Amino acid sequence: MKRKILSLVIIMILLFGFAIPTNAATYEKENKYIITSKKVEKENKKKAAYYDNMINEQLTEEEIAFADFVEQVKKDNPDLSPEELVDIIFAEDEVLSPNMYPMMMSKSGASSLYEDALNTWGKLTNDEKLLVVLYPTDAIKVQAAQKKTDEITIARYGDMLDGDEANAFRHALWNALMADSIGKTKAKWFADAHEAVMSGIHEGEEATDEEIESWFWNGHNGLEHRDMDYHNNAMGRDCSYWYDVFVSAETLADRVAEKIANGEAMILND
Repeated sequence: MKRKILSLVIIMILLFGFAIPTNAATYEKENKYIITSKKVEKENKKKAAYYDNMINEQLTEEEIAFADFVEQVKKDNPDLSPEELVDIIFAEDEVLSPNMYPMMMSKSGASSLYEDALNTWGKLTNDEKLLVVLYPTDAIKVQAAQKKTDEITIARYGDMLDGDEANAFRHALWNALMADSIGKTKAKWFADAHEAVMSGIHEGEEATDEEIESWFWNGHNGLEHRDMDYHNNAMGRDCSYWYDVFVSAETLADRVAEKIANGEAMILND
C-alpha cells in the first residue's frame, strides 16, 4: 500500500514538476508578446504625432486645407476619374468656386485659400497632381517632408547647387522621410512623379530624353542630372529600414550622411 502511495506521489511530482516550467515558459512568451505589442503601439503613436507635428510646423494653412479640399471634391464627384478631377481641381480658371467650399476661404475673407494653395500645388508636375488627387493625405506628408528636408540640408550644408553633395543629400533625405512616413512604394511614386520634368516646348507633356539631354547646366546635361536624382532618391529610400517603428528626421539624415561618406551617393560636382 505504502509503495502504491509512494509511486503515486512520485508520478504527481514528475507531472507537476514538468508542467510548471512549461506553463511558466508559455506565460513568459505570451507576456513578452504583450509587452512587445504595447511597445510597438506606443512607438506607432509617437511616430504619428511626430509627422502630424511636422505637417503643422512646415506647412501653411492653405497647404493643409487644400488636401481636405481635394478629399471633399472627390466625395462630391464620385463618378469622375482621377484625371478628370485633376483637370477641375487644378484649373487656372477656378472651375470649382471656392465659395462652394468654405474650407478654402481665408478667415478674413480677404483672399481665397484656393488661390494661395495653387501657388504651391499648382507648380507640381502632372504626375504629381494625379498622386495628390489619389492620395491627398500622403501628399501632405510628402510636402512636409520636402520642407523639413530643405531645413536640415541648409543647416548642414548652407548653399546648395544642382549636382553637388548637398543636392544629393537633399534628394536622399526627402526620399528617406517619405519612405518612413508613407512607405517605400508610394515614396517612389511621388519621387518619380517629381522627376517627370515638364518641357516648356510642349506644354502639358513630359519632355523627351532628347530634349532633356539638350539641356545643360552646372557642367552636365539634363540626363546626367536626372540619373543622379534617381540614384540618390533610391539610396535615400534604403535609409528607411523595415524594422523601424519610430525614427527621427535627424537620424535619417545621419544615415544618409553615412552613405554619402561611404561613397554610395552619385555626385556630379565635387
